[in-house]
Amino acid sequence: MEKIKLSEVERGLPNGIIAQIRGLNTQGEGILEPLDSFLSDILCARGSFIYNSQEVIDNLKQPGVYMHGDPIIGTGTFYGAHGVLLVLYVNEYTIHIDFPARKNFILVRKCVTANGKDEWSSWKYISLTDIST
Repeated sequence: MEKIKLSEVERGLPNGIIAQIRGLNTQGEGILEPLDSFLSDILCARGSFIYNSQEVIDNLKQPGVYMHGDPIIGTGTFYGAHGVLLVLYVNEYTIHIDFPARKNFILVRKCVTANGKDEWSSWKYISLTDIST
């Protein structure tokens, strides 16, 4: 396999932002993929979901960004609120990252699927602190 040079990955944007990334296609051949195409599945707006059904939430594994109108079941009314849920999914790992509106924290939970069975963690929160400049 040939080595990849960083200069082949970065494609001349004036501020040095990477415009393309190198990957492999299904035949194992090297390809250059536009960064916006690569991220579009992860950051794609998927609409809203039924946030008060544990079954719906536990089966929410399609990567993307979802909105919800009230606290997600299991987060509690103190912690949860309407907001945006980011779903990341790779093989047997799922991550839910919730950004409640007008709150100073982020809620996170993870799932590992083994032998066809999902094992979800409880929701955890990450406190955010304002920084002054």
